[in-house]
Amino acid sequence: MDALKGASKFDTNVFFSGGAGMFIQYHDLVRPVYLMAIIKMLLGGPTFGLPIEVLRSMPIESLIEWYVNRRYINPIKCLDFKNLLTTEDAADIMKKILDADPSIYTMAPTMNIHRLLYAYSKQHMGFPVYIYTREFEDGVKRDCEGLFPGITAKYLYGDLRRCIEKCDQNFTYMISDVDLLPEMAAILVGNCSSVIVAHNYRYNFKPKSKEFKHSLEEIETRFPFIRIDTNTVFTPDDLLQQLKELSDNAERKESM
Repeated sequence: MDALKGASKFDTNVFFSGGAGMFIQYHDLVRPVYLMAIIKMLLGGPTFGLPIEVLRSMPIESLIEWYVNRRYINPIKCLDFKNLLTTEDAADIMKKILDADPSIYTMAPTMNIHRLLYAYSKQHMGFPVYIYTREFEDGVKRDCEGLFPGITAKYLYGDLRRCIEKCDQNFTYMISDVDLLPEMAAILVGNCSSVIVAHNYRYNFKPKSKEFKHSLEEIETRFPFIRIDTNTVFTPDDLLQQLKELSDNAERKESM
């Protein structure tokens, strides 16, 4: 072990396609924060007049399935059965939930990328990691400070082009929202990079279809220097286990 302390970082850029660094969309790739926000509501938080009774009757396994198969990225909109909320209204409610309890970010389970980067750090693989959200979120900024032990994660937000310009050639871009893909591909013209799209979430697909809302093959043909692939970003059993452990820990604290 002592001999490894002075080991130099392994340059992934030399040996791997997309190995110069990683650009990772935070929500639903790093943590399912919106799922934790819904759980917060179910545990007694403000409901904002939303019909959450249908979720209260669900076991946690069914709640995870509902979250994965939701039509909209913001699950608040999915609870708007009467279609009374605008997209902005739903975003405002979600923001109020998260702002009221910032611990939701760090309490949310970690996903597959967390274990991947942990393994990389143990193998002395050195590369920059950027975490991205469309809007600034203080909870994400704080979470990035200790998110991946042994790896410094820098938080980027806002205009996608401006954020991507901070990345070098041969980056890997991981996105949970396929709607980012056309814009991202256009920005990456002539840039030899890899893009990985999460295929866990129903909101990325056409209604009543197993086809992505945007054809990955067509985009890859239009932008031939970009490699596009899909990946599983979490396993339901692992997510379930983490949530059960969180619940057990909360119960133990209450009994003390």
